[in-house]
Amino acid sequence: MAMTILPGWDSLESTTRWYWGLQVAGFVFIFLLALSEILAFIYSGRADTLRGIAESATAEKRQRETDEAQAFHAAEVEELKKKAEEAGREAGASQRQQTDRQLSPVQGSALMQSLSPFRGQKITVVCILNDLEGCRFAEAFKAVFVASGWNCEGVNQVAYTGGYPVGIEATVNQAEAQAGRIPRAADRLLKALITLGLCGQEIFVHPAVPAGQIELRVGRKTPAKPASEGKQGAIPIR
Repeated sequence: MAMTILPGWDSLESTTRWYWGLQVAGFVFIFLLALSEILAFIYSGRADTLRGIAESATAEKRQRETDEAQAFHAAEVEELKKKAEEAGREAGASQRQQTDRQLSPVQGSALMQSLSPFRGQKITVVCILNDLEGCRFAEAFKAVFVASGWNCEGVNQVAYTGGYPVGIEATVNQAEAQAGRIPRAADRLLKALITLGLCGQEIFVHPAVPAGQIELRVGRKTPAKPASEGKQGAIPIR
């Protein structure tokens, strides 16, 4: 009795129409259900893809921030290393300047004043091979000689076999010295060096020094007791 309340229940034609209508509706529902499942699967995959892209972008951003922080830290470390190296070089240069023998401006000026009247005088400046401090000191003398108008081509490094010179040695030709013909320029140079406290009161001689020329030997630093006292090849100046 309850079924009689459904529309078209008592008519074959109406029942048939309802049957086909409901069947079509069922097929449409099944199609829509299948379509919704397909779309849900597609959108689920798309959501996973977008989630992966977002996570990858986040990871890349985090890695980029980490790389930038590491690069900044490395730059700071490198800058600190450079500053430390510069400070070390400056400290080394300062220490070297403190330990190196040097010609003061007063000494250089006094030497030039004494030597300028003998312009053109030939002189050779030598230092001990690989003695960096002595070679730097020799370069200072060379600069004074050149400024005084003397003929000084450069500083020669010499490997000595019979003992190293010590301090400053003004050396002339042995035969000339023994004959009492010490060049006036050499006498003036030696007296200026003595007055300035740069060497002892003696002139050195050697047969290899050409006649009329002077050889200024820059040896090792003078010890507490001058090593030139009583040294062979030295003639005291009176």
